[in-house]
Amino acid sequence: MQSIFKNVTVWVVALGYLVDIFDITLFGMLRVQSLKDLGFQGDELLTQGQLLLNAQMLGMLVGGFIFGILGDKRGRLVSLFASIILYSLGNLLNAFVQDINSYAICRLISGIGLAGELGLGVTLVVEILPKDIRGMGTAFIAAVGVLGAVVAGVLVEMLPWRICYIVGGTMGLLLLFLRISVSESGMFHALKRQSDISKGSIKLLFSSRD
Repeated sequence: MQSIFKNVTVWVVALGYLVDIFDITLFGMLRVQSLKDLGFQGDELLTQGQLLLNAQMLGMLVGGFIFGILGDKRGRLVSLFASIILYSLGNLLNAFVQDINSYAICRLISGIGLAGELGLGVTLVVEILPKDIRGMGTAFIAAVGVLGAVVAGVLVEMLPWRICYIVGGTMGLLLLFLRISVSESGMFHALKRQSDISKGSIKLLFSSRD
């Protein structure tokens, strides 16, 4: 466990997961209030809330494929930078929406970025840690990530919803600077040198029944 605590990459990925859970929880807590401020009421709160949630879920579905492919083709680290920029931008834009369509687009953007964060982060950590502590490493990431829900719950009670989104986006951008100290996994570099191996191909998932 000591090796995990001293590993910068594990901490950075864990904090990324914290921001990830923070954003998802924050949106759930702010959805109704933000829709009310945009002028919706009654049954509209449910229908428009479902629209926003569907936009976010669609973004996470699409983002999982996009960043999975990019992670294999371009590297886990580069793709992680792209994902954090995307969901930080989405969060910041959430703070300035004035209508439901722009709100849905922002949740779509956030969802795409959020999907890349967890998948790529865990992949990177698994590839850099010794095999005997990989399970502990991923468990640590999940444990720190859950704190994001706690932080979101506290923040919602203290700040207006638009400010909460700004805080979430700023947290993501600050995390971006921490990631400068993180290195790409040696496993990816080794695979990259093997030009005869197909990388990031969706066909590999469906080309064989086995």
